[in-house]
Amino acid sequence: MLCGSSISRQRLFHYGGCPYAQRIAAKNRLSFRSISEAKELGFSPCPRCSRIRVEYRKFREEITAYCTAHDLRLIPRRDELLVISRDDTAWRSCMLGDESRQKALLHESKRGADPDRRAIDYEQRPYHVQPIPSRDILGYLHYITRHDACEAARAEKQRRHRLETALLREREISIRSLRREMTRRTRRRRKYAGR
Repeated sequence: MLCGSSISRQRLFHYGGCPYAQRIAAKNRLSFRSISEAKELGFSPCPRCSRIRVEYRKFREEITAYCTAHDLRLIPRRDELLVISRDDTAWRSCMLGDESRQKALLHESKRGADPDRRAIDYEQRPYHVQPIPSRDILGYLHYITRHDACEAARAEKQRRHRLETALLREREISIRSLRREMTRRTRRRRKYAGR
């Protein structure tokens, strides 16, 4: 269950087991069904009990080492982790669903996105939920690197296909022009032979 204090100046919401949640007096306690409800009322996540931050603090060394080894930029935020992978593509690990039980990985949607998307702040970019079985941050990072490798391979395959198509087109054009030239010469020969 999520809760917050009605008189708090910081306007933070907490999970039930957070020590700060247990200090809130009953008369000042507010309950929220979901993170979105808390955020709508102007509350932001507690940095101490945010489930993503807790997991990040617990496995910080492994996560940092993995990001360094795979050229990923990690930006820890209060209630989420932002991972920037190749081509400035953004991934967000955050909590979704009622009572924030479900951790999710969001991927930046580049289809139909603004061509100058790099100038747009990561918060304003369009995202979609990436359905993957892993529920821990390291699992998400493994998925991101595999996803990027597949995207790079697909881009290389498309580039090769475009190049091969262009070469075939060039070859066809040169064959056609050669046939035209041969036809012209044949006509000329017949024309002069008939005189």
